[in-house]
Amino acid sequence: MDILDPAEVHKHDQKIPGMPAPDWQVRGRRDNEPYQHDYRQCSYCGSIHPEDMLALIKSGSRLTGTTKAYKRYLITPNPIAGQDCSIGSRPGPDGREEIPGKAPATIQQKFYLDHVTPEQWAEIKAAAS
Repeated sequence: MDILDPAEVHKHDQKIPGMPAPDWQVRGRRDNEPYQHDYRQCSYCGSIHPEDMLALIKSGSRLTGTTKAYKRYLITPNPIAGQDCSIGSRPGPDGREEIPGKAPATIQQKFYLDHVTPEQWAEIKAAAS
């Protein structure tokens, strides 16, 4: 899983002059969506916080690759797996209508190297091996 050195990746809060640093927030669950996010996410790109990702990897979550050198996915258990939820929507007679279903067993959470130092990435890779 060799990728770009995080020191070589430009931080998104440095790409746009005057843009503030990201605000990390626990998103939780919105409306009737099929996922619950119990970890901090970047207010700009939605990436999981590096410290939260490391804790999830140490508790058994799995880090996977993507076709992009600057991005990875973390596969983690979904705390609301099997519960009734909306799995999408479709056109209906009165606008959009929800498609009912069950929440999946796992969540695929994105992680961008913009948010990690070389030292953090080394620790994350070691924990993921």
